[in-house]
Amino acid sequence: MGMKRMRKAVSKAWKYVNVYVLTCVPACCQNRGQDGEMKKISVGGSQRPRISSQAKKRAQRDSAHEQGLSPVAADGPMEQGIKILRKMYNELTESIPAQAVAAVLLDIAPIITGAGEGKVGSGKTDKSDKGAKAIKKIMEYSPEDDEEIERDEDETPEEAINKAKEKDPLTTQCLSMQQSEYKALKDLVEEIAKRVAKEKPSKKKTVKKDEVEKILQVIPLDWETRHNGRMCTGALADADGARAMAHSFMVNAQQIEHDFLTARDDFTGAAAHMEEREIAAGVFYDYAVVNLKHHVDGDSQEEYEEAARKFAEYLPAHLATPKGNSQRDAAFCAPCLFAISVSNNHVNFSDAFEAAIQTSKYYRDGRGFRLPAILELRDEILRQIKAYGGDHSGATNHDIAYFTTVDGVEGFPGCNCGSMGGLIKWLSGQEVEDESEEAGGQVTAKIVDRVKDKTEA
Repeated sequence: MGMKRMRKAVSKAWKYVNVYVLTCVPACCQNRGQDGEMKKISVGGSQRPRISSQAKKRAQRDSAHEQGLSPVAADGPMEQGIKILRKMYNELTESIPAQAVAAVLLDIAPIITGAGEGKVGSGKTDKSDKGAKAIKKIMEYSPEDDEEIERDEDETPEEAINKAKEKDPLTTQCLSMQQSEYKALKDLVEEIAKRVAKEKPSKKKTVKKDEVEKILQVIPLDWETRHNGRMCTGALADADGARAMAHSFMVNAQQIEHDFLTARDDFTGAAAHMEEREIAAGVFYDYAVVNLKHHVDGDSQEEYEEAARKFAEYLPAHLATPKGNSQRDAAFCAPCLFAISVSNNHVNFSDAFEAAIQTSKYYRDGRGFRLPAILELRDEILRQIKAYGGDHSGATNHDIAYFTTVDGVEGFPGCNCGSMGGLIKWLSGQEVEDESEEAGGQVTAKIVDRVKDKTEA
């Protein structure tokens, strides 16, 4: 039986949760660039396959919604795409005059999306005004034509958006909102539209200055927007996220192979070359950090603990990886090591893989890259803790927990939770059983000396 462990309390000073993941992937191309070739990066003089942070985030956000993880499920499904304002128009016009609703939505479109018919205040209710023509166009637009923007092969995204604006002034730019955000905005638009409906047509701004300020303040950032952030040109939509993610890269130097895709006609037997794809296999290193400060409104210990508990529920989303050129339901690649740390700083241990992993360094018979990669990461963590940890000014300290599916991992610092469930409990602030050989999992001088002796030998 191992020793019972609990993580260090999170706080304003200890607000960072670092995530370190090693995943062995099969022969595939998980992330391609504009030229159709695998994304790559040179690390330590050797070329490695790379996965962009954007691709990783997208895969994890999709996974969180598919799994119904409670932090995102609580806010309901996301309202995605260019139809948010049109959806709001259709719902509000059931009880409010269409002209008033159209005027308000046209007026706030630049605030919400960073685009729209002119600047704020262009949605005037006077029929001789240019804005009134746009209002008429909104009212005449048929819901049956409410379909996503389709782009021709030779058409730029900007040209496609402009073409959509010709049909419907409310489809100006892509914007995503959670249900809680959408409801808050809809309630405010409804309040303004009811006021506008009672007033006579005027050339003055439809939405007043104080109402504009209220719009900019009323939208509560839901958990997912706080966590992942949102980049948009609208003043309302911008939000920095709690999570930052580095580009993933392969820890071993890998010769990239070329896969030729050929199509064969079953009737004639004729075959033709269709395309060529780059593929590679190996172990990828992922790093992400979450600043819990983005999930709290104050500085109380209770708020930080609640933020850590919420992120613990979201942790399984970090298992997801892009499918690349594989089918959506292709085999899932589970990490061989999943480690997290609660820390007073955000630290990426990618230095462990500056030199490409060589199996011969650990085994003469060459038993793959998984265990060597885990041991290299272990040694780098211990080296940095010894060099920068402590009580001095500028010290970086970690409370680490992990689990691994690989045998032979010894001396890894922190609490061995044994499973994803144990890791979630640990980050939630619950007591877990430490399964590591060094019961208690503390980063002791004994473990650090072991690395030192190995280096000197």
